[in-house]
Amino acid sequence: MAFSVLVTGATGLQGGAVARRLLEDGHTVTVLTRKPDSAPARELAGRGARLVTGDFTEPASLPGAFAGVDVAFAMGTPLEAGPDGETRQAITLLDAAAAAGVRHVVYSSAANADKGTGISWFDSKLEVEKHLSGLGVPWTIVAPAVFMEVVSSAQTVAGLREGKLIMPLSPDRTLQYVDPEDIAGFVSLVLADPGRFAGRRVDLVSDVTTGPALADLLTRHTGRPITYTRNTVEELRRYGGDDVAKMFIWFEDGGFDMDAAALHTEFPEVGWHTFEQWAARQDWAEVMNRQPAW
Repeated sequence: MAFSVLVTGATGLQGGAVARRLLEDGHTVTVLTRKPDSAPARELAGRGARLVTGDFTEPASLPGAFAGVDVAFAMGTPLEAGPDGETRQAITLLDAAAAAGVRHVVYSSAANADKGTGISWFDSKLEVEKHLSGLGVPWTIVAPAVFMEVVSSAQTVAGLREGKLIMPLSPDRTLQYVDPEDIAGFVSLVLADPGRFAGRRVDLVSDVTTGPALADLLTRHTGRPITYTRNTVEELRRYGGDDVAKMFIWFEDGGFDMDAAALHTEFPEVGWHTFEQWAARQDWAEVMNRQPAW
């Protein structure tokens, strides 16, 4: 069954993957964006998406975006407004969706955000989850682990160019990652059978690996030797801030607790990707030229 779906964050990594997958599946996709003239927005419009200009901070801009919409894919980010701002904006969006009478909301949170991590951008999403559960609208929460794209970010690439994958984790400490294409695949699965997923919260993980194993993988795909290098949390804190440091302390102490094998067995339709498969899709010549913002 095809739905009319409003996708937020569609000009970014996660929302873009979701929007493209839903268009491929034959759904009607409306993209809510502040920047309809941006290249990602134009690319989605070229695939058939309808662009609607709106802003989470301007409630009056939202009702029109939900006209004729059956399902909303909602996500937020603390990068601009901070964790508290993310919570306020997401609640504003969800209230608008409920008022418009959408039939289902899929909200993208963070893996283990419901476990009381004390990490600000996990806790901000937990507040949104709580609000969503009380709106009286059928909902599903997808909760991704760390995006694989963290190793192709400009900040990480600065170290890779020096032959180092730098993280403040013990060499034998595993970390759980998700391919955004798998988030999109899971959202696609939810829309294929909304009743199966109504009221469910599902943590998403595509692959689990250690820093040294990831360095070996990057060596193969970048064509240059990469060595895993452990820095300290204090070094990370100097450029990443207290919350990033707190997150890596939590990772070192155990972090995510998902059972990836069980998840993949329960939902094989997603077509889960390994880190190796993700890396094979990347243009590493372009990646290695990325420059950090700081």
